[in-house]
Amino acid sequence: MHLVSFNGRTGQPDFVVVTTATSTTIPDFSSAGLGLPASATYTWGFLAFAPYADMNAATGPDGYYLAASNYGRDGSMAETSTRSFTTAP
Repeated sequence: MHLVSFNGRTGQPDFVVVTTATSTTIPDFSSAGLGLPASATYTWGFLAFAPYADMNAATGPDGYYLAASNYGRDGSMAETSTRSFTTAP
C-alpha cells in the first residue's frame, strides 16, 4: 500500500493519494475548486507499507496508521526523500 503526498505552498491545495498501484497521478479536482495552480512549485514523496492483503486491510483499524505510529505492529514501512516539480504555466 502506498501513500503519496503532493504538497503545495501556503494557500495551494495539497493532495494525498492512497493506492495499491505502482504509479499514480494527481487527481483532477478542478471542478471542486481544487485544481493545480499554474507555475506552482510542489513537493512530493511517498510512504510504502506492507504486508496488507488489500486496500481495506491497509486502511482499516489495524492498518497503516498503526504501522506508521510504530506501535509494535509486524510489517514494514519505507519512505522516499522529498522531490519537487513545477506545474505547467
